[in-house]
Amino acid sequence: MGPPTALQEGLIGPHWSKGWVIEDNTITDSKNVGVSLGKEASTGQNEAAAGPKGAKGGTQREREVIQRALALRGPAAGEPHPWDRDHVGSHTVRRNTIRDCEQAGIVGHLGAAFSTISDNHISRIHVKRQWHGAEVAGIKLHAAIDTVISGNTIHHTHRALWLDWQAQGTLVRRNVFYASTAEDFMVEVCHGPYLVDSNLFLSPWAVKDMSSGGAYVHNYIAGRIANCTEHQRYTPYHLPHSTAVYGVSNILGGDNRFYNNVFVGDGARAEHTEPQSDSTLASFWSGAIDVDGVPGQATFMPTPVGTSQYDAYPTAQEYPNEHGNAMAGPRLPVWIEGNLYAEGAEPFRAEPTAIITGASPVRVEVLDTAAGTLRVEVTHLGTHVVAPVTTDRLGTSYQAEMGYTNPDGSDLDLSADLCGILRGEVVPGPFATSAPVTRILAAPEPAGRQPIA
Repeated sequence: MGPPTALQEGLIGPHWSKGWVIEDNTITDSKNVGVSLGKEASTGQNEAAAGPKGAKGGTQREREVIQRALALRGPAAGEPHPWDRDHVGSHTVRRNTIRDCEQAGIVGHLGAAFSTISDNHISRIHVKRQWHGAEVAGIKLHAAIDTVISGNTIHHTHRALWLDWQAQGTLVRRNVFYASTAEDFMVEVCHGPYLVDSNLFLSPWAVKDMSSGGAYVHNYIAGRIANCTEHQRYTPYHLPHSTAVYGVSNILGGDNRFYNNVFVGDGARAEHTEPQSDSTLASFWSGAIDVDGVPGQATFMPTPVGTSQYDAYPTAQEYPNEHGNAMAGPRLPVWIEGNLYAEGAEPFRAEPTAIITGASPVRVEVLDTAAGTLRVEVTHLGTHVVAPVTTDRLGTSYQAEMGYTNPDGSDLDLSADLCGILRGEVVPGPFATSAPVTRILAAPEPAGRQPIA
């Protein structure tokens, strides 16, 4: 397996083709990657390391690789097919057990676009620490355009899900993440729009956000969020539902939506240890390697679980609230409403409808860490009715000027919860019920995830 500027290989991989179905397999003990949906070699092989010291860095090389992939002329010209919906991607990876791979369970640069990755059980990724790098995750994708990542249970990894560059039209839905040593979800230098809904984030660090254009809706979040801008790297965004490049920009930060989530503070986790002194800037990368000397310079101010991490950002009414600088314009606004904050979780400074409570009305406990079995208790959510979230309400992303839709362009349907149960009155979090209930959730297997009690 290689970086995004190299040929990417795994135990199983479609190698720059279209429409593979990879399902119901047990995939284990790869020295590198279990399933690779990555690029082929002709557009660049180890380009990040090409040339003498002082040559182009990895960020510029990756931009070049993308342009080469778009310019490929196809077999009639003796070249691979170009990177577009008609020839590359649209794979289905489902109901697989993927474990004990040393770099990634599923990886892919460009080749995972328009794909569905669903109902997989991914665990024990990069636990031996034989080497490190920038592709280490349960799932690590570049250019996950219109890719649906749903119903997966991912645990005991370095980071569970890492979307890097060009997450646009991406849907991250109904997944379970826990026991991540870095964080559950990293989204890096993407412009959106991407949707993150009805997931369980159970690790001490839930999200690291070096992007814009995200919509976080109906999640259960028991870990902290880190956010920073990125003014030195310019990455592409695309025409809607297409690989055609619409523009290139750095990351201004913001343009995020947080609606109807449940945040449970650190007091809910007895084993929690303070990640960083809250009075000093922390490294966004927590000691990870630099890429072009840029990401390692990124810092953020730690805040408690909740959305107060975005307090420096304007609301839509306040925007713009700063002048920006020579490299970038002002930070973009955020929309934060209808979230429930329990056990010390803190809301955004200007959230108009924040629900603040003591004990959490939703409790999630991992019963069997290896098997991926969880216990969910809901007590009294029925008193906290919130406004539903729709495609219209989410609006459009700033850079791509694209709505939050399904991959086929139709409106989102957020009427069902993590278990597929229809919501009645809409309440915060990933569970539809407003009445007290206890459920046992099992990790996916060939039948997909189902409540077992």
